[in-house]
Formats: sequence, structure tokens, C-alpha cells
Amino acid sequence: MVPLDAGVGEEEVQDWGNDRSKELVGEAWSDASTASPVFDFFPALGGQDTVPAGEFPLEFAAQALERRPSLPRAYCALLHGHRDDYYVYALLLGLRLQRLCTGADRVLLCNGRWWEDTAARSALEQLYTSVYHVHLVDAPHATKVKRHKSVFSKIQVLRLPYEQLLFLDLDILVRTDLAPLFQVPAPAGMYHGVCRAGELKHGEFIAVGEAGWWCINAGVMRLEQWQTEDVRLLLEDVKRIDWPSALPEQYFLAQRMPGWRHLDQSWNMEVGFTYEDPGFTWPQAEARSWATAQRGKLWLEQAVEDVHVFHFSGTQLQPWWYADLSPEAVFAEAARCWKFRDPRRLLATALCEWRQALAELEEEAARWPEFACKPAEEAIQRLVAVAASCRQLELEQKRPQECERCRRRFLDTEGRHLSGWEGWWWLCTDCIVGYIFSDCDWPLGCPACWFCGQARPGRWELHQGQPWWTCGCQATAATGLGGEVLGRAASRPTKADRRTRWAGGRSAKSRASAPTASPVLPSAGVRARWAVRPVDTAAAKPVLAAERGAVDGSGVAAGAEALRLPAVMRFSGRSLEGQAGKQAGREAGKQAGSPGSWYL
Repeated sequence: MVPLDAGVGEEEVQDWGNDRSKELVGEAWSDASTASPVFDFFPALGGQDTVPAGEFPLEFAAQALERRPSLPRAYCALLHGHRDDYYVYALLLGLRLQRLCTGADRVLLCNGRWWEDTAARSALEQLYTSVYHVHLVDAPHATKVKRHKSVFSKIQVLRLPYEQLLFLDLDILVRTDLAPLFQVPAPAGMYHGVCRAGELKHGEFIAVGEAGWWCINAGVMRLEQWQTEDVRLLLEDVKRIDWPSALPEQYFLAQRMPGWRHLDQSWNMEVGFTYEDPGFTWPQAEARSWATAQRGKLWLEQAVEDVHVFHFSGTQLQPWWYADLSPEAVFAEAARCWKFRDPRRLLATALCEWRQALAELEEEAARWPEFACKPAEEAIQRLVAVAASCRQLELEQKRPQECERCRRRFLDTEGRHLSGWEGWWWLCTDCIVGYIFSDCDWPLGCPACWFCGQARPGRWELHQGQPWWTCGCQATAATGLGGEVLGRAASRPTKADRRTRWAGGRSAKSRASAPTASPVLPSAGVRARWAVRPVDTAAAKPVLAAERGAVDGSGVAAGAEALRLPAVMRFSGRSLEGQAGKQAGREAGKQAGSPGSWYL
């Protein structure tokens, strides 16, 4: 590789590159065809150089031989494309490796816009020991995701002249020295799959034989140098992949490179939500289970302060979206938006520290030569401008939905309505998660207990296939209230009631000027009632308020009239008499005479 300095002109560099490329074509490309006929080290090409899957580019290996490494270890990464965000990611990674990870070279394989721009490449050379041009290996047949068609290009790091390699994705944030990972035998990566999830220890052999059912997370990989012929055969196997996947290179490497070991999640901590909306809220135990992120027990239990590497994998969250805010504002915004989905503040901490690292990069770039500083500063400024513009558009965007819990406004896709029997409230995704994991099973205060009629904290319980709200007073009611009416109707708002806020039946317009009152039962929402009157220990039995309004028990009849129950009582669209009455009668007969027995 020829460095750019005052003694070497652009024309001389171009001529040298063209001559050298001809040598490579004759030596290394005699039996291969490529997508681009020109292979030089300082090209002025209008696009990316690519190599079809199965063909073997050796060009950058020749560059590596010209600069013999002084150390046996290297951190390596791959940068291609034209996007500003990944260029800034590459600069951030190089800066953190330079400051935190000594004792190993820093190697960047580069392609596309950032290689063609000599000034941008000069900025990269301020942070990396070596920057090599590499041709991309395209395999669109192997992936379901268009942006992953060139992920097999990272296989070429196996040809770097280092005994020990640690490959890193650009979208990671290094927090500590990564040298301990070189102590793990290669190959090693964080296990990704269903089998044995959460059971593997750091450095443990992954003894899983079912091909296609597991892979490794290729964001952080401990590798070793391969022989040239072995890498050639590995790349030839890429074109034989006959089933596409969303993570093609990860499944491919897991199958083709035997002996993988597990890297603990603290060395490759994927930044994501701990909980998400499962699409339903009840039964609560099932909703909580499905709401929990399916990332394994160890990921869920990982303490944020002990994480060594944050990995912003995927496209749902990009740290540069917050480049226009200060680190403190980023943390506050993330903590506010994801109060319930991110209770351990993993996202808030990772985003805040990324923003701090960006500020460090700006300070470091200011000390570089102007030729290298300018492209780095311009790329950062473009990201900040786009982030600020998107934030302003988000504020100005019409948001038709108002969350009934946090009172903020959202898009339709940022929440949903709860089930009708829960009140048909519209809640944002974060408040839905908070509702699922709250001690109180009601999102907007407490409805009236089915048994005692008091609006007190409690939970929904399933009886005869129907949900009832109860505050836990059943035992007290059974032993202490004798012949009083113990049942009271559990309510579900009708269509008219859904337009009324749950606060004394007042509308949203009138509620603002009216004093707050305890929740009441809208008469139109009365749906069902179980009336229980323990006359004595020998005759305690449940009574169904039947279609004709007839009830059994002197105290219960008066209570039913006082509640003004409808002639036909329904719950969730089903007649209690028609659907549950027969079963209730059979169960009541069985339990009649049993001391203190209740049918719930």
C-alpha cells in the first residue's frame, strides 16, 4: 500500500495502482472472472467492486504482504457502501480500539465510497493500523434480506497475516479492553439459537449437531488465519447454498467451521427491549411470558454495568438517530419513552454512551490534519442534521391516538386497543407492557370487585371461561356477611360507555372541570352477576340469576332488584343461562351441602 504524502502525486499513485493491478490479474485472477475488470488500489470507480459468490479475490492479500505486521494479533472490521452512518461507526470503532485495546493491530477492510475518497480514507488511517481495499463477495441467492447480500465478504479476514484475529461489526460500542477474548480458542462467537439457550458458559464448546437450527452471532468473532486454499474452498461453498436465510453468513460459518466455542453475552450484548407487547394482555401469566424478549436467560439477567461491548444489531434502533441530542438528553429521552419496556435502562445507557463516544470522536478529529479532519466532521454534521430534521418532522406529524394511561399522543402503529372487556382503551406499546407487569390488573384504576362491589386493587380471574375482577375478598365475604347480597355485577362498557372515560362516567370534556370521583359502574355496562348467599354450612350454594330474573334465596332477590339487572344477562356476547347456566347448575348440585363451599 502506497501512503499519500507530499512526495507522491495522485497521478503517480494511479499509475502505480494500475501497474500493480495488472500483476494481480496475471498472478491471482488467471482462473476467475469478476464483476469489474479493473482492480487497482486507488481506483476512481463510480461504484463498488464485487465478486460473485464462489470466486476468489486475492488482491488485498498482496497489500497485506507489503506491510508485514509487527504484532501477531489484530482487530479487524469491514466497511463498504456509501452511507454516512457506517463511516462514522467505523471511525468510532477505530477510536475506541485505539484508546482501550492496545497490544494488537487495527485492520479495516474497505470498499466503495469511503475507499475511493482519499480524504475519507485518510481519516480512517488516523485510527487504524492498516486500511486495505477489498472486493465484496455477493451472494444474493443466500439471503432473504437484500442488505445482507454482501455479508460473506467478511470471510476474507481469514486471509490476513495474523495468527489471532478478532472480527468486529461496525455497529458495536467497545467499553473495555477486548484482549481477554484472544485467550478463547478459535473459532468462537456468541451462540444464537433455541437449544441450550442460557446454559452455555464463556469459552465452552458448542456441542450442537443440528445443522440449520443454531448459529453464532457474527458481530464479534474470535478467528485464526486460514491457508489460502482453505479460504478458496470456503468461498466456493458459498455459491452452493440452496436455502436463503435472514442470517446467511452466521449459519454458514457455524456449519463449515467446526469446533465453535461460546462467547458470553457481555462481550456481544445486543441492545434491545427486555419486554415487548405480546399482542394480548390476559391471562396475565401467559402475557408476561410472551412479552419477555426471547434472547435467553443470561441476556435477561445480564447487568448493564458489566457489559463489555454494546451491539446495535438490526434496524429497529440506530444510535445516530440521537446524534442531535446531548448525552444527558439522550438518556432522559430513552428512559421516558421506554420506561416499562427497558426497566434496566440498557437502551438508555447504550445510547447515552454512544453519544459520548461521538463527542470524543469530534474532539479527536479536531487534532488531525485538515485533510483528514474535514470528511469526518462533515459526515458527523450530516448525521446530526438528518437526526434533527427527523425529530422535527416527528414532532409536527399528526398523531391521532392518545394513550389513556400516559396521555401522550402516538401513531396508530405505536399502540393498540385493549380487549373490549378490559374497557377498549387505546394504550401505547410501553404502557401496555407496564399494564401487563403491574401489580394492579386494570390499566386506568380499579373497577368494582365482582364480589363486594368496592373499587379496590385486585386482579382478573377466569371463572367459567369468563373474566371477573376480584379484590381478594371472597374468604371474608364467605365467613362474615351471612345473608347479605355478596355479589355485584362486573362491568364491561358498551359502545356508548367506550366513549366515556373511566372516571365517574364523565366524558373527557366534562372531566377536566369536574372533581375526581371514585370509579362507578355504568348501568348500561352491567353484564352478569353471580349471587352467593351462604344460608348455612349445609346449604351454601351458588345461584345463577336466570333469564326471567328469578333467583333463589330471600336476600338475593332484593339485591337483584336493587341492582336493576337486565332481563337477559350476557357476558362477552354469550348468555350466562344458555352457556354457563347448565354447567353451573350441575356444579352447584355437587357442592350443595359442602361446608363453606363456593362455585367460582
